[in-house]
Amino acid sequence: MLLWLQGGPGASSQFGAFTEVGPIRIRNGTARLHHSGWNFVGHTIFVDSPLNVGFSFQGTDRLGRQQVNSTNQATDHLVNFLVNFYDTWPELAQSQLILTGESFAGHYIPVLARKILSNSTLKFKLGAVAIGDGWVDPINQINYYDTYLWSVGVVDRGFRDTCTWFQTNSIVNMYEGDFQKVRTMGYAGHRLLRLYHQQRHHSGKVHGRYQYLQFPAVRPH
Repeated sequence: MLLWLQGGPGASSQFGAFTEVGPIRIRNGTARLHHSGWNFVGHTIFVDSPLNVGFSFQGTDRLGRQQVNSTNQATDHLVNFLVNFYDTWPELAQSQLILTGESFAGHYIPVLARKILSNSTLKFKLGAVAIGDGWVDPINQINYYDTYLWSVGVVDRGFRDTCTWFQTNSIVNMYEGDFQKVRTMGYAGHRLLRLYHQQRHHSGKVHGRYQYLQFPAVRPH
């Protein structure tokens, strides 16, 4: 049993379902079977979390008046969801539960895993966790983008200094509690990096991740 959490915070797991690990892809308005979906290795659940994201809401409150203010609160809701899920389909509790996700799920999954492991009354067991591209320690993760991108040849020394400027200002904004500026800086830096590579390695548009990663200057040395 695989549980997928998208992260964000505030990102719908429908993104993962229809563009990453789910069983279906939408192409030109038509649903097509995705032959590399995780459903081929186990039952897969895509949960919109926290409350008021995507299809997740309480009662008839579709406007989201009740907000989630912490990872602890969000994972309490997920434990409650799993309890109700296994009460409805008790036969599925025989399979191990694997918590998976990406991005801000790097916050959700460890806390959710701890709550499951520490609660002996639950009728299901945790088998494993898997976190991809986890956003677990923003300050330390942001602080090394410049060095990493430069060391593997993705950017030159000049643009490395540009990355340093963006990440330093983002860290300052975090300490000051101005998270909207952090988001703005991150978006601007990402767009600037894309423009940089389009101009340096390609005369036109970058057509997909695979083709982009084949550029000699982009591939790790």
